[in-house]
Amino acid sequence: MFKNSRTDLAIEKDILDNSYELIVFNDLLDKVKIKKEIMKKIKHFIKIKNNKHIFIVGLGNENNTADSIGPNVIKKINVNSHLNDFGVKTKNKISALEPGVLGTTGINTKKIVESITKEIKPDLVIVIDSYITKDFKYLNKSIQITNKGITPGSGFSSKDDEISYNTLHIPVLVIGVATAIEIKKYSKNYIVSTKDIDKYVIDISNIISDALNTIFG
Repeated sequence: MFKNSRTDLAIEKDILDNSYELIVFNDLLDKVKIKKEIMKKIKHFIKIKNNKHIFIVGLGNENNTADSIGPNVIKKINVNSHLNDFGVKTKNKISALEPGVLGTTGINTKKIVESITKEIKPDLVIVIDSYITKDFKYLNKSIQITNKGITPGSGFSSKDDEISYNTLHIPVLVIGVATAIEIKKYSKNYIVSTKDIDKYVIDISNIISDALNTIFG
């Protein structure tokens, strides 16, 4: 999960520092347009080449709807890296992982991703996650893509370790979706999501997975 401060700052600075790309939409009616925009933003950060190994990681808690973007995307990724063992040629090798969350696995998420990355040696790691925003105009209406890395658990749960180029030593691309908002009321902080979050998570997960399958599959 993105840190709130980093996320909101990035939204305001995405064009200035060239390390964030933001996609904003009013609804999901034009799924093809949003898919194409995601593909365009990804290409802003990386040169798409064939015969590469792409490792896609879906962060989040499947039991928390607003935090389940990552796991839902992973379920729809067309993995094929295992086919190489049978001599099947593919455009790219695609591996995927849903590492769960620290509270249910008892294992540091970064350590899971790091150990598997060392074992399979991908050329690129793509991380998908939900994040908490402080601005209603981005809630269920934005996708943020960055090459700055991510700290799992810094939004909905406790702080974990960063997943980035600095820690994995290979390019890392993060796709974040604003699915909840932080609201302060009566000196208390509340994290809330919209009543249609179930449908939104399914729809946006389909769009993101379709974009990734199209680019790399």
